[in-house]
Amino acid sequence: MNKLLLSIYLAITFLLSACGGSSGDDKPASEPIPAPVISSFTASMSEITIGEEVKLTAVFSNGQGTIDLGIGNITSGGSKAVRPNNTTTYTLTVENAAGVKASTPLTIEIVPLRIIDIIHPRDDESVNDDTYIQLKVISHDPLRRVTAEVESHSAIISNRSTNNNNNDILVSGYLPLTSLPNGNYTLNIIAEDIFNITSTATKQITIDNLPVISIKAPQDDDFVNTQPLFDISCAEESSGDCQITIKHEDTILASSTNQLNQTIDLSNFSSEKVSLTIEVTNNTGQVATKIISLFVSEDAVNVTLVKKFTGDVLDFDGQRALIKEELTSNGLDVNELHIAELTTDNIESIDVPGLYRVKTSGAYLSVRGNYLTPRGAVFETEYNTSFDWNNNELYPLGATSPVQTAGDYAVFCVDDMLYRRTLSTQTNTVIDTDPRCTYDIANNGTIVASGIGHWGIRDTPGILLYKNDQPTLITNDSEQPVINKTGTAFLSVKIMHTGIGERYQMILHDGDNVLFESESALYGYGGQRDTNHPGKIKYKINNNWIIYASPVNFVSRSPSGEIKQRTSFTYDGRYGSPSLSLEALADNGDVMFSFGNKRYFSKADGQLTTLGASVGKSMYINDTWYLVVDNAIYTFTPAP
Repeated sequence: MNKLLLSIYLAITFLLSACGGSSGDDKPASEPIPAPVISSFTASMSEITIGEEVKLTAVFSNGQGTIDLGIGNITSGGSKAVRPNNTTTYTLTVENAAGVKASTPLTIEIVPLRIIDIIHPRDDESVNDDTYIQLKVISHDPLRRVTAEVESHSAIISNRSTNNNNNDILVSGYLPLTSLPNGNYTLNIIAEDIFNITSTATKQITIDNLPVISIKAPQDDDFVNTQPLFDISCAEESSGDCQITIKHEDTILASSTNQLNQTIDLSNFSSEKVSLTIEVTNNTGQVATKIISLFVSEDAVNVTLVKKFTGDVLDFDGQRALIKEELTSNGLDVNELHIAELTTDNIESIDVPGLYRVKTSGAYLSVRGNYLTPRGAVFETEYNTSFDWNNNELYPLGATSPVQTAGDYAVFCVDDMLYRRTLSTQTNTVIDTDPRCTYDIANNGTIVASGIGHWGIRDTPGILLYKNDQPTLITNDSEQPVINKTGTAFLSVKIMHTGIGERYQMILHDGDNVLFESESALYGYGGQRDTNHPGKIKYKINNNWIIYASPVNFVSRSPSGEIKQRTSFTYDGRYGSPSLSLEALADNGDVMFSFGNKRYFSKADGQLTTLGASVGKSMYINDTWYLVVDNAIYTFTPAP
């Protein structure tokens, strides 16, 4: 090879080397490993309560995914279920084949209270007026309240039930949305526990109002005669007519378009309480409904509504009412007591202690135990513990027998002690250490008492009169005394056993002498006294007027001694037959009573008026007759 060719060869070799060329013996370089990528690491819930399950979901590429804290491997798009007991941060790590890693954290917070879901209203339904609200709440501690709000309208949702399997609480109730125009709104729910921890949730709702029903007459719970005038109209937010229909169950009683003004025959419901349904239908088919209850009287009676309250009336003194309201607090049913003035909106709240529930005998005036007093009220609880709410302070009286009150005094037994309490000074005086704990008390503090007698826990019939705190044994053979307001006379019953049953005799006594003894009459059968039997004796005294009844008719005696049988009902002698109940005696001898399912008014001259259904209870206060039915107070004016 000459020098020229050698030079060319060396130059080419140099150039190839400089350009990165290689000989056929070199291997190609490997491709790079892509880095791991985490697209998302999410949880089905970011806040949970202890014990709830939450799902962790990871989406990633270019590697193997792992969640720490022992959760382990996870595939892209897969999920893992966890139940943390504390606020916990989970870390997702994705590592490729080259050992390169990518990580991202996710924190699940433990909260004591959470609204799980707003079930009602549903997403596809419109709402109006009283809107039904239902939601699920899970709470570690007892709930204090759940509130629903739409703009300025709010309500506490109080009905609750617990699902033990899921450990959640179903809360429901109604939110009034009256006066809000049609449109879209935000429903806000606020749940609060006893430690003031809150949880909130929202939902978009649509209001589509029902036609509006306007009832001018009669009003709910009115007393009416058998031919009452109905005055009802309807209005629609959008243009168009509406149809008014009045029904009793499935029977249409009347109908009209836009305005109904007509008399309806209710003679089939005479002396009954009847419920009527008023329906209004607009031109789009929406139906608004109201139900009213009426007390239908046989005779033309003058009964006027005085006032309605939100709770039941336990006692009434002509100016104030003792009101009991049923509420739910921390998942428990509790009572609230109020003293409400009739002529004003003043309400005095009574502190009912803790979990105590007020003891009552139904949804109207209770038997002994719950009374208004000049300085507040005395009330009895279901644990038989009584309290004196006195001048805005609460005084426990102990586990008492039913408390009786009159004027400035109260009387009750605790264990083997008979006490008279002076309400104005909050002082108790021991009247007797071996008491007869069936008693009554007059406005001046005079007490009359007897043993339970033939049918009770004591075998000590006889009457003791406690006047000036000194006991005087009046008689050994009568019992169950009631005393007049002035403490000048009392009425009791004498029971006499015979071979065919028992006979009774009424005794009127002034503390020194017997003023009157009635003729004896048969009551009870086979020597048995059954307090559910119509033979049970009833009697009252007022201003030395006395009335007494058994089994189904009653007799009155005037202060001058005139005796008159005031009723003539028939008793067929069968168990469960209607019985007569004496409700109230006026100081002029007028009487309100019920027989079977009807209430009657008997004037002292014997004139009888049928008022209607025997619901609620009557009272005679300061020359005025009152009827108390559930949460309403009425006056009754007798015909001349």
